[in-house]
Amino acid sequence: MTSQLSLAISEVDIEYGESLERVELVIRDNLESIGNNVPDIVEGPFYLGVAKLGSSGVTLRFTAKCPEMQKFQVERDMNRQLKLMFDKNDINIPFTQVVVHEPTVFAKGTAEANKAAGKFVDEQREQTRGLGSDENLNSVKFGAPSRNRSGGSVFVKRPRSRLTAEKGFYSRAIKRCPFFIYVI
Repeated sequence: MTSQLSLAISEVDIEYGESLERVELVIRDNLESIGNNVPDIVEGPFYLGVAKLGSSGVTLRFTAKCPEMQKFQVERDMNRQLKLMFDKNDINIPFTQVVVHEPTVFAKGTAEANKAAGKFVDEQREQTRGLGSDENLNSVKFGAPSRNRSGGSVFVKRPRSRLTAEKGFYSRAIKRCPFFIYVI
């Protein structure tokens, strides 16, 4: 057990339509009472400001110092007090909303349009012949060598993890790539 104080962090979203200035004035006027209503808070609570702009709301961050063993209870109590404060002052907390669309009925192509589209696809197929075949792409298997157009072998290997690759050979710039291709 530690004798140092821990930081309890509480993040609460408000709707984008809310006036941030009005919300911050309400917080200023009520922050001390939140500290009084949560007895385990030793220092604070403090309003740190806007933590992020989320998909459905603006996230506000609050912190308070408290004993390590009470950290999670203080976070829960701060969340409760913040919710009560927002309700009292008509500040809305956003919730996920689902928009349902009716299926679209697409118009069918006419016989003339179908014939023109078929002709276009055939022309494109003829013009791209020899640029590379799908067979080369389909023959690349994980852990199996194949031939590329220049005649060299292509070997595809999945790394053991996203951050590690054999002795740091790969740069961090490509760490999100799900596999690596070696051209031999």
